Amino acid sequence: EFVLHIVSEDLVKPMNQTSAEYPHGMDEFEFAGLVATRSVRVAPPRVADARIAFECRVEQIVPVGGSTGGAVVIGRVLLAHVADEVWDNGYIVLDALKPVARLAGSGYARVTDTFDLPRPVYEPVE
Repeated sequence: EFVLHIVSEDLVKPMNQTSAEYPHGMDEFEFAGLVATRSVRVAPPRVADARIAFECRVEQIVPVGGSTGGAVVIGRVLLAHVADEVWDNGYIVLDALKPVARLAGSGYARVTDTFDLPRPVYEPVE
């Protein structure tokens, strides 16, 4: 089981702090200044201030990249937590969420530069 969080800009520094290799038993939440809250469907706690969190059950772990690689963890979402301020009529409001994406090395990207592109409608030629 695990909890997947969508990290907003205001949580980037504490999120990064949790990526250190801590000794076994050290509380990463406490060390990073994050508040843990109980999950509903899974045992691991979730970040109380995260605007979006998915409680998940591991379905499959796929090793990638050989001895220098890692693994892709495939999970089934059991419950989604979405803060009211980032939800509007069935859609996530990116300007309110201000999500960040992990890149390579120490790189991150802001995910708010978006545009709309309507889907085409197929019309058969007669």
